[in-house]
Amino acid sequence: MEKFFEWMNRAYIQKLLGIFDENIRFVGGCVRDSLMGIEVGDIDAATNLLPEEVILLLNKNNIRHIPTGIEHGTITAIIDNIPIEITSLRKDIECFGRQAIVEFTDDWAVDAQRRDFTINALYVDKTGKIFDYVGGLADIEKKQIRFIGNANLRIKEDYLRIFRFFRFLATHGNDVVLEADLQACADNAKYINEISKERIHKEMLKLFAAKNPLYALHKMALCKVLIKDIPLSFLNLLEIENNFSPNNLLRISLLLRSDNLDRSKFVFSNHDKKIISMLEKTPVIIPAKSAIRKFGKENYILLLLRYWAENYAAKNINWLEHINFAKDWEIPIFPISGNDLIKLGLSEGKKLGEKLQEMENYWEDNDYIPNKKELLERFYHY
Repeated sequence: MEKFFEWMNRAYIQKLLGIFDENIRFVGGCVRDSLMGIEVGDIDAATNLLPEEVILLLNKNNIRHIPTGIEHGTITAIIDNIPIEITSLRKDIECFGRQAIVEFTDDWAVDAQRRDFTINALYVDKTGKIFDYVGGLADIEKKQIRFIGNANLRIKEDYLRIFRFFRFLATHGNDVVLEADLQACADNAKYINEISKERIHKEMLKLFAAKNPLYALHKMALCKVLIKDIPLSFLNLLEIENNFSPNNLLRISLLLRSDNLDRSKFVFSNHDKKIISMLEKTPVIIPAKSAIRKFGKENYILLLLRYWAENYAAKNINWLEHINFAKDWEIPIFPISGNDLIKLGLSEGKKLGEKLQEMENYWEDNDYIPNKKELLERFYHY
């Protein structure tokens, strides 16, 4: 077995191979990422057996399974509590976004032709032998993202492939693209409204999490897909991030602040909405112990990074010093609670909240030094 595919030695994979033998090969991301030295996530398999034959085989071996996409030939086997999608070889006769009319086949090469990109259409069998029907190995060597066959036809089968193209360009590519592929993305950009926001959002978050998404974003802008332009602040952030872990929400916020990204195509969670709003609208106060307490260390550091990117040329601020302070400062806990004031006779309600805030403001103004006894003595002669 090739060294790339060490995950094939896992017990649940060996159990699957023991059941299907030569009728199964692994395909897609697990093969691609293994060859590119990237950590492997989900492991997907393809089989030359029909879906009903897969079900019979799994039942015979007492393997729990779920018909997750049986109309398209996909059955999820649960082995040692780990899900593995097994999809029968097929040819897509007619496609409607995520939906398709399919015809099952026993021809691996035919199955490869219906996939999106050459690097995603590599198969590996139980011995570690690689099967390449579309030139995927050469493209992995060059880190080239290339549609299989006619790019325009591949995109029309599912317009999300426009976003997947740019996402893989960011995460797996090496700034090598075919003009025909870019032109196909540009020609079909007018149809992206037919894609659900949830699907676009998922792809874009992955794109923005890439180590350096600049080339992909630049090509998206040229193709008029979601991006208008790349602001200087974004370029500055990429320089700054050489010393930090990239944060996709911070990157997105810079494009949103400059109106260079179509926010209507995103469906942020409430948690992410709060972070995006903070990064777009909050002024930085330096030094800012109060802001660190309010937003938390991680979010405040993101805020500092945003301001650093937008004021990159400013030489009068040592941004690293402030970031390191935020990392190291132990956030103090306000020593007074509502129960402390209730014990002193203050009733629950608006006045209690106002008094707590007044005391906390005083505590904060005095650099968090007054303790509980000192605060109660000052405000209640306790």
